[in-house]
Amino acid sequence: MDACEAAEQKAGAIAEQYGSVTTGGSDFHGFYGETERFTLGSKNPGMDSVRQLAAHAKVIL
Repeated sequence: MDACEAAEQKAGAIAEQYGSVTTGGSDFHGFYGETERFTLGSKNPGMDSVRQLAAHAKVIL
């Protein structure tokens, strides 16, 4: 597993904690929650979106 995959897994766990869902199967496409502040979606969000979600969850990647 490379660093990107590890970050995606960690971000996925954070999203689950906040009732958001991951989309895109094996590819990271984003997180979609019930409230807009936990919605991060893009075809290629990169680490910035992962960090934004972690910031909402007050977790440091």
